[in-house]
Amino acid sequence: MSVWDKLQDNNRPHKLLALDGGGMRGVITIEILAAIEQHLQHALGRDASFVLADYFDYIAGTSTGAILATCLALGWRSSGSASFITQRQGDVRSCQHLPALPHESLTLSRWPHCCNRKVGPGTTRVASKLKTLLLLILRNATTDSPWPLSNNPYAK
Repeated sequence: MSVWDKLQDNNRPHKLLALDGGGMRGVITIEILAAIEQHLQHALGRDASFVLADYFDYIAGTSTGAILATCLALGWRSSGSASFITQRQGDVRSCQHLPALPHESLTLSRWPHCCNRKVGPGTTRVASKLKTLLLLILRNATTDSPWPLSNNPYAK
């Protein structure tokens, strides 16, 4: 089912998966997601290609949860999200606060390059690669205000 199909299908309840931040504690979230993914795969009688984006209509996240939400909305399995997050542990940790040391700002500057390499350069929030609706809650460090970003064309 495409993102557009999920938007148009009003004949069933819509399912939202919301993921909180927490830096490397996101690995705990990933373990829970992997268990949910496996349970749903068996309960729905699906094969090994089943991913959470096949079940949820909207996936949302903030901080590390936003990174996980993006991975899942792209159709990655939870285990693939886990390896991506844990391999970039230093970069994720440095995104949790303003850099205090020069080496932290260098680590932070590598994060977009790493995402582009893994997700694909030029991927945008309306990319056809997304298998479900995606909502990312970002924080504007200047105004301390939330900035929701979504691929839902009906979102404000």
